[in-house]
Amino acid sequence: MAWAKFWHGPYRDFGADPGQNGASGGGANSMVIDEDGYLYVLGATSSNKNNSMFSALVLKIDPQSGEIIWKKVWRPKWGEKLAKNSVMPYAIDVKNGKVYVTGELRTGVLLLTLNAADGSIGSQYSIHLHAKSGDRGYAIKVNSADQVYISGIANNKGFLLKFSEKKKKLLWAKQLNVGWGSNINALDMDSSENLYLSVNSRGAKTTFAAVKMDQDGQTLWAKAYNSRSSNDSNNTNVVKVVGEDVYVGGRVGLSYYDAQMGDALLLKLNTNNGDLRWASFYYTGKGPDEIGEHRIKGIAASGNSLYLFGQVYTGNYNGYRYWGYWYDGVEKLTKYKVSVAPLQSEDFVTYNSTTKDATSLRKYVDISKMVYQDADVKNDGHGPDGDLIFWKLNTK
Repeated sequence: MAWAKFWHGPYRDFGADPGQNGASGGGANSMVIDEDGYLYVLGATSSNKNNSMFSALVLKIDPQSGEIIWKKVWRPKWGEKLAKNSVMPYAIDVKNGKVYVTGELRTGVLLLTLNAADGSIGSQYSIHLHAKSGDRGYAIKVNSADQVYISGIANNKGFLLKFSEKKKKLLWAKQLNVGWGSNINALDMDSSENLYLSVNSRGAKTTFAAVKMDQDGQTLWAKAYNSRSSNDSNNTNVVKVVGEDVYVGGRVGLSYYDAQMGDALLLKLNTNNGDLRWASFYYTGKGPDEIGEHRIKGIAASGNSLYLFGQVYTGNYNGYRYWGYWYDGVEKLTKYKVSVAPLQSEDFVTYNSTTKDATSLRKYVDISKMVYQDADVKNDGHGPDGDLIFWKLNTK
């Protein structure tokens, strides 16, 4: 391990999870690396012991040493300690010297920009797609023309919008009917500005699905895996474009395997048509000393290697088996039906707040001596248990 750091203070500090289930922190778009290799990390930090007033926390970090270059907090108003001044950040991107943040602000979608050099304020908006519906931005991507794409949930359905930072104008917004309470929790973009969406299907019956849309919000393809299932363990969490391929990760509840808690699933798709190149799932077993939920939440690629980040949760069942094997997929892709409708609302509010240096009460400490071990070594017998898990796969 090169380095490990921990940000903490007297009140709650965490990474907001688009899954809304508290099972793990952060989402696929809560960290980003800029053109110069600097790392930006997004979180939420509380300013009181009641944990009722959160600010967006943005850290710029030197990737070689792990040391912070600047640290900023933001919320729409500093003086009044009212719940309406709380903000919940979910995703971050960086482009052309600007840092872009989205989340939830006063029942609208947050769009905040900062100067990447020093963290000073740029612009700050709350975009309201539905009146009082609790709209949230879960993922954000920016193109070279400073046009911003944001996805998330609005009025209990998924959405995708495009906003021009230069024109200060909402260009369009689309409602994606992917199921009541479902949302679009991760985004990526290819060199032609086509968008790849992770569909977070919610409910008693869920579907592992991904969608490709063009820069005008038109659907190019939509695909599903394990679409015949009738369980709640099919959740897409991350999409990652690598050349002519797009990797899709999350968890899947496969019949005859572990449909109860779900297994990590990784798909490699053709970006052009969504055809399946290969599928692989991570299975530990379903006996009382084997069962556990595994879920992929982050993907990175370098050469022929894939690096996966995820979570393992064993519940009350298993304190002995955290490791498994990667198996070839047992399902085929099917077409995924998603209806898209325009959203007419262009109501957005401009704020006039400032960023502040993160309070000195927060500490940034070295934790490189934390327990970091091969998964097959951990067998402490304690449940329920939740851990981070990392994989390195060779794609050749």
